[in-house]
This record gives sequence, structure tokens and C-alpha cells, in this order.
Amino acid sequence: MSQIVAAAAAPKSALGLERRELAVWFAASLCATSLLKTFAQKGGAFGVYADGFLLSGFTAFHALAWFAVIRLLYLDDRKAQATAFDYGVIIALGLLNLLPAQRVTLTVAALFAAYVFWTADRLSTPRAAATVLWALFVQAIVGPLIFSFFRFDLLRADAALVGLLLDATQMGLFHWHDNIIETTGHSLEVYGPCSSFHNISLAALCWITVTKLHRTNWIATDFLFGAAACAAMIIMNATRLYLMAQNFASYRYWHDETGAQIFALTATAVIVLISLWGALLGNQVRE
Repeated sequence: MSQIVAAAAAPKSALGLERRELAVWFAASLCATSLLKTFAQKGGAFGVYADGFLLSGFTAFHALAWFAVIRLLYLDDRKAQATAFDYGVIIALGLLNLLPAQRVTLTVAALFAAYVFWTADRLSTPRAAATVLWALFVQAIVGPLIFSFFRFDLLRADAALVGLLLDATQMGLFHWHDNIIETTGHSLEVYGPCSSFHNISLAALCWITVTKLHRTNWIATDFLFGAAACAAMIIMNATRLYLMAQNFASYRYWHDETGAQIFALTATAVIVLISLWGALLGNQVRE
């Protein structure tokens, strides 16, 4: 009799979905929505770009992050059924996600991450998934807002860094002021999307994603490798700007032609390898 009463009192899902299944389906819908909105905004131009490959604005790092979120949610070893409250939260977030703005989807993802984190156990894979979702939100929304506040100073620093490299290797042929690098018959103005510092958030996103895919706990060396990934991104982007500043032909090659693809693939590979190296140093901690 007590077992019958307990079974009747336990919350059940009308659809019979487990909580992890509901979370996986919703995360997949957020990923699809984000990709479709980016596709619509960019006109469906697939290819290889300087900020990563696949679809401009939806890079390989974004694809890897969404894969990590879905996989980590799926690996949840709890078998709890989704409750009416779970469905209520998902429906509310789903309705909010119907708004057309691109930022709405990632804002919904951040709210969904908060709910997943709150309902999950410590060091569990759902909490790792929530961390990656927050990283996506910070990279796409918070990062650009922070960058906009310090935009002018960061672009000046970028131009100064590249200018110093040019001056050290080709003394007297180049000079720079503000965010413009000039030489005889050629000048290069550094804009936000091409800034070395702008792409730090992509490197950080990759580092968090790869680390959480390997284990849910943090170790001290993780943050050293996170810093290394960001530093590598700055160095590679500064090198690309250095090459673009040489002359107009070099600018076209590294900005619009094969050079842009070489940079994108190389930067992606380097950041992934650095992140993977750091992730493999530690082992999963279990409670």
C-alpha cells in the first residue's frame, strides 16, 4: 500500500519524458534557432571566414559549444521524470524564444542554463552544460558590450602592437596613429571585427567547451591554458594584421582570399589543440 501511495504522489510527465530528454530537445531547438537566425541575417553565406568557418557569425567554436551542451545534457545519469514545473519553464522559455531578434535566443539559453544549474547536482554534466551555455551568452552578448566600452583604446592598442612589429622589422617604412597604420600608398584601419582583442571571446569559448567536454571540475592549470589560448589568438590575429599592412595585394589575400581561409583554419586548430592539451591534464572528480 505504501508503495502505491508513493507512486501516486511522485510527479509524472504526461509525455513520459525524462528531465534530461526534455533538456536535450530544448537545447537542440535553441541551437537550430540560433543557426537559422544567423543564416537569415547573413544571407546564407556558408564558407571559411577569418573569425572561423561554417557560417559567418556561427563559427566552428559555436558549433562545438552547442554539440557540447547537447552531449553533456544527454550524459546526465539521473533518471528523474520531467515534472509539470519543468514543462512550464521550458514552455515559457520556448515562447520567449519565438521573438525574432538573434540576441533573444542566447538570452533564453542563459536563462535555461540558470535553471539547469539550479536543478542539477554539483560536478554533474548538466552543470557543465550550463557553463558552456553561459560562455555562449557571454561571447555573443556580454563580450561585444564590454568591447564597445573600451573599443577605441583596444583598437589603438591593436594598431600600436602591429605598428611596433612593423617598425621592428621594417624600420622607418611604417607609422601609425589611433587605429590606422600607414605606409607609402597604403593604409590599414583596424575595425572591431578584425581586432586581435575582439576574438579573445571566441578563444575563451573554445577553451571552456573543450574543458567541460572532458571533465566537469576545474583545476588550477585550466586557467593557465585559458590564458594561453587567448594569448595565442591575439598573436595570430596580430600576425595577420601585420601581413595585411604590407601592401594592398597582401591585404586582399589575407582579408578576402585564400589567406583568410588559412588563418581561420589555423587559428581554429591552434586554439582547439591548446584547449585540449589543458583539458587532458586533469581527471574527472566525482563526489
